[in-house]
Amino acid sequence: MESTYVVATGVLVLVVILAAMRRKILPEENFIPFLHTKPTLWWFCDDEVNARKPWDFGAPNSVMPNRGYLAVALKRVYDTQGKEFTIQPLVGRDAVLSALHVSNSSAKQLPPAVWRQYVAANLLAKYGGLVMDGDSTLCVGPSFYPILKGVKAATFGVNPDEPVVSPATAIAPGPSPYVAWSDEAGHPAWKYAANEWNNLVARGPQAWSSAVARRMNQEVYEVQKTKGIKVLRSPECSRLANGKIRTLEDYFGRVASPADPKTALLPDAVYVCYDGDDLARRYEFNWFLKLSPQQIEESDLVWAKLAGY
Repeated sequence: MESTYVVATGVLVLVVILAAMRRKILPEENFIPFLHTKPTLWWFCDDEVNARKPWDFGAPNSVMPNRGYLAVALKRVYDTQGKEFTIQPLVGRDAVLSALHVSNSSAKQLPPAVWRQYVAANLLAKYGGLVMDGDSTLCVGPSFYPILKGVKAATFGVNPDEPVVSPATAIAPGPSPYVAWSDEAGHPAWKYAANEWNNLVARGPQAWSSAVARRMNQEVYEVQKTKGIKVLRSPECSRLANGKIRTLEDYFGRVASPADPKTALLPDAVYVCYDGDDLARRYEFNWFLKLSPQQIEESDLVWAKLAGY
């Protein structure tokens, strides 16, 4: 009898809370941990797992990239998104293919421009959640969660091939390829995208050029629009206030004193992005790829400042 009374009381309290939230008396954000299952944030990178883990920041999942800046970027994901997302790092291509239950070894050979599209489309079609290319993104806060509330499927930012464009304009070109979202598995926009990128992979290496990837990215997006996908422009701060794209020199130079106001983050920024493949390829930035997390923490680099140091 006593247990029945406890259950009935609990149900009554829940009904009162839900009614108060519906009437805007109580903010829903206060009850987020109890009222929703955390979506998964899939963070993938083309690095190897660091078995020694010399810089463990206490993340629930102990997977740690080998490169220092990727470890810092992953820490930033936990810091800014860990409250409202279940973080799932996929370090290295084998980890990604294992998550997708794919044994196709040819997919491991994809160039980065095709790989990131292949991974995002397939993870979202299979599982849903938020996908971030860890090689090319850095979370600056706050959380993605309020932005994604009620959004079924989305891509972010502005096509980086456009040299100057207003990030907020509704008539901007296609989205950036580094972050993508689906609130559930099997959304038609992501099922379509996964099929298109899988077909490209099946055509073999002769079809895997960067030019093909860029063209397909826009073509796939045009069809996804008809299937209900949205583009959220402002969370990605890949551009300066004048619409020019931020360069690698903007991110990996030293903080000016006084700081250049033109380089400040825009008000709605949640993350910044850059071409991680270009970063790894350009010899003048090889020194950054070799820095340890501690060295990044102690540096006066713009990138380190954006990472919260």
